[in-house]
Amino acid sequence: MRTLVIHRTQARKPRTVVDNLGSNGTIRFANSLCRMIFAGSPVILLVDDEPLIRMGAVDILTDCGAMVLEAGNADEALRILKSRNDIQLVFSDVDMPGTINGLTLLERVHALRPMVELILTSGRRQFAKGELPDDGTFLPKPYNAYKLCDLVSDKLSRIPDPQG
Repeated sequence: MRTLVIHRTQARKPRTVVDNLGSNGTIRFANSLCRMIFAGSPVILLVDDEPLIRMGAVDILTDCGAMVLEAGNADEALRILKSRNDIQLVFSDVDMPGTINGLTLLERVHALRPMVELILTSGRRQFAKGELPDDGTFLPKPYNAYKLCDLVSDKLSRIPDPQG
């Protein structure tokens, strides 16, 4: 067992926790908004047209150690995806302005980059497993930090380690 000191911008002083490093590289700890830290600073593309919702999700994911790229619609997300090869997960809302919606975006992401993990969210619609591309997952709104971090951690653990 190791002791880890967590420095967070929202905390007044460092928090000391005892960690349990799992096989997927996450560190679980108690008494915090986010209960885990993603290993290796994964790159996540977050797509939502609602700025406040997007900012909240960015805060949650960056607190967990992710590098988050933001897009306000699916068209912008596709441009970002095509310009970067390090994106590991796309987390998208369904209903947004632009030429395509979030479901179509995930279908295109899967066609372009089948190894990228996919999460779709909506507060207005529900999706069954078979309605999403490949191994995509639906997370209904409203979601909390714990559910989002757990789901993202699970999805990231499925990505093969490029170093072996």
